[in-house]
Amino acid sequence: MFDCYIQALRQCPSWDDGNTMGKVLDGLEDLTPPQVDELVAAFNETQELRGSFAFTGHRQFGPGLVSHLNRFGSRQFRRSTNELIEQVQ
Repeated sequence: MFDCYIQALRQCPSWDDGNTMGKVLDGLEDLTPPQVDELVAAFNETQELRGSFAFTGHRQFGPGLVSHLNRFGSRQFRRSTNELIEQVQ
C-alpha cells in the first residue's frame, strides 16, 4: 500500500491534489528508514508537492511533511534554503 502512495505522490498533477494526498500523512505510523527516504525523495522530486500546503505546512492543512518525518525514528529533517527536505546532520 505504501508503494502505491509513493507512486501517486510522484505523479501528483497539482497542488490541490497534493493537499488531498497530504491528508494521509496523519495516518502514517512506524515507517522504516527506507520508507522515510522514499517520502523525502518523492517530495524533493515533485514540484507539485513542494507547492502543496499539506506538504509544506499550513495551519489549515496540517504541520507539513517535515513534522511528520521527525516523528519516525531518530533521524531529524528540515527544509533547506532551496526548499527541499534534507536530513539534519
